[in-house]
Amino acid sequence: METWTVRTDDGKGHLELHTIRPAGHAPGRTAASDAAVASRGEGSGVVVVHGTLITDALYRSFARKLCRLLDQPVHCYNRRGRAGSSHQPADYSAATEVADLATVLRETGASDVVAHSYGGFVALEA
Repeated sequence: METWTVRTDDGKGHLELHTIRPAGHAPGRTAASDAAVASRGEGSGVVVVHGTLITDALYRSFARKLCRLLDQPVHCYNRRGRAGSSHQPADYSAATEVADLATVLRETGASDVVAHSYGGFVALEA
């Protein structure tokens, strides 16, 4: 599992992101490795958005199984105010959550989302 940090588009924080890659993939996210994955037709992966009052740690076992099933990377991130992500800003709203998901999708290259509870609301709004 890779752990990395993504800066938020509003400049007010960062998101802690965990990526689980299929077996046989070299660790490290680079343009060359992303191109190699795309050339094998494996896609850019799936983003998992967690619910309220928990962190992405609860979904990592599910993410590992989903990664094996799809043979694609699965990216889990901690929403603001949780674990290694920054605090929620004073003007925090659903729009902040949607923008954060858009940032994660852009940075990972993923276009598919699996979400639960409030994360499902965020995904639908996005």
